[in-house]
Amino acid sequence: MLSHTVTAADNVRLCVKEYAAADRATVLLIHGYPDDQTVWGGVVAELTGHYRLLTYDVRGTGESDIPPHVRDYKHEKLAADFVAVLDALAPNQKVHLVGHDWGSVQSWYFVNQPEIANRIASFTSISGPGLDYAGHVMRLRLSRPTPKNLWAATKQLLMSWYVFSFHIPLLGSLPWRLGWARQWYKVLSWMEGTAVKPRPSQKRDAINGIQLYRANILPSLFKPQPVKVGVPVQLVVPTGDRFLSPSSYDDLPRYVRNFSRVTVDGGHWLPLSQPRLLAKLVSDFISRQS
Repeated sequence: MLSHTVTAADNVRLCVKEYAAADRATVLLIHGYPDDQTVWGGVVAELTGHYRLLTYDVRGTGESDIPPHVRDYKHEKLAADFVAVLDALAPNQKVHLVGHDWGSVQSWYFVNQPEIANRIASFTSISGPGLDYAGHVMRLRLSRPTPKNLWAATKQLLMSWYVFSFHIPLLGSLPWRLGWARQWYKVLSWMEGTAVKPRPSQKRDAINGIQLYRANILPSLFKPQPVKVGVPVQLVVPTGDRFLSPSSYDDLPRYVRNFSRVTVDGGHWLPLSQPRLLAKLVSDFISRQS
């Protein structure tokens, strides 16, 4: 494993890990909230040697720098980070992109930008909807208030209660500051049915990561700008996800030209609970693109 420091356009330094494999396709994995890149440990172990692997700590988490302002966490900044990593470590090749939770949310933005999408060979999305697509679907459902549409919208809003709390000054980060961070690994172990180790940067990662929600949620939901995605997309949907209803993805195929959906029995954190299964899904999907 090799460690790199990549400097983004606004001088934020990103901690990147490379798991080299000569003459192999490159797979880039982006973590979600409130994690850092170590969430991919089990998946990386399964894929090492089969692919050249890249992971990095998203700005504000792990060993990457912490930018000071909410605006520093906008999709445009996250996209610039992604491009900086590609320019530094995969300048002349397309990468297979894998995103979980907010890693997937921001990746949907990447495949929505033509100048970035042409550097992506495939995209595997796990438990992280694109905000432009989610916002557009929500508006469509509310414009056609059938019982089915209203129930689907209401169910997802209830499951996303924490998103609204994150927008309230002080309240969103208060549980993490009062000790939730010290207990999070226990909660996660219980929810996912697997042993999770505590992380020293958990409190910092959770508090800083709230800025992702504040910078991006409302603009995307109220003014969604979805486009037709040309990158092949594999959507992995856990049936036991406590934060995202499987039905929230039902309209996604209309936005993706090459789309496949896989439903698995599991919770939100598949990279932790089922790394072998997830690695196989990623590998099989990549193989189908050749």
